[in-house]
Amino acid sequence: MALLEEDEEVRQHITDPPTTRSHSLPAALQVLCALRTVDKQRPIKEGFFDEERFRIPNVIGLVDGSLIGIKTPSKDEETFVSRKKGHAINVQGICDHEMKFINLVVKWPGSTHDAFLWNNCSLNEDFENGNIDDGLVLGDSAYPLRPWLLTPILNPTNDAEESFNVHHRRMRRIIDCCFGKWKMRWLCLHKYGGLLRVKLETCVNVISATAVLHNICEQHGVPMPVDAPPNEDDNPEEDVNPPNPNFMREDGVQARNHIVQQYIVLCSWPGL
Repeated sequence: MALLEEDEEVRQHITDPPTTRSHSLPAALQVLCALRTVDKQRPIKEGFFDEERFRIPNVIGLVDGSLIGIKTPSKDEETFVSRKKGHAINVQGICDHEMKFINLVVKWPGSTHDAFLWNNCSLNEDFENGNIDDGLVLGDSAYPLRPWLLTPILNPTNDAEESFNVHHRRMRRIIDCCFGKWKMRWLCLHKYGGLLRVKLETCVNVISATAVLHNICEQHGVPMPVDAPPNEDDNPEEDVNPPNPNFMREDGVQARNHIVQQYIVLCSWPGL
């Protein structure tokens, strides 16, 4: 398991005064936890690619957001109200094929859209600048379509596109399960456990620390608690929300079409 480290570029970025538009947490309360995976991309790609179940190649991670409930903050209270009407921090997580977090952003209040989280994280910047030139991340329709970030096809018109969405959805369930297992192990993060009733800075520390502990549990095969509550992140109906058309960049459409043609149409493996 890679070591937890704080990204210095993000540290510099978050020390800038927060804007009204971003509603970012104050600089002292922002944390980016990055579990670097440059040296582990090959086993991750191999772990994700499965001839029967997961036919999308070159995947290095699955991204999604998850809300962690908190008590009502004393400052900028309205920015923490999430789509579920409670106060929360919106956490962006990226996991590998073993349901371990490889990147975690604990930085934004609950009203922040998942696409905004992605567009303002250092990993997206690395892709945009060409620092990462190989590998794909899969996200749901809330995310922008890019050559390195593939989303579902909104209105599939043939069997190949339908099959792409099937494989895409199967793979994304891994990040749902990753978030679910994390919260089921630490009920302070789960809605059944109530809210994190500590100050914001401590909330960020608890979220970050439990993510690292989750990875350790997965690494060593620690079983789930026998009385664990249901997975609150297993909610597939949220995946059908149509994306903003502005999120669909042409080079992203071309990259996705290439995957459909090369790995869905031309392959005749079972399991669709």
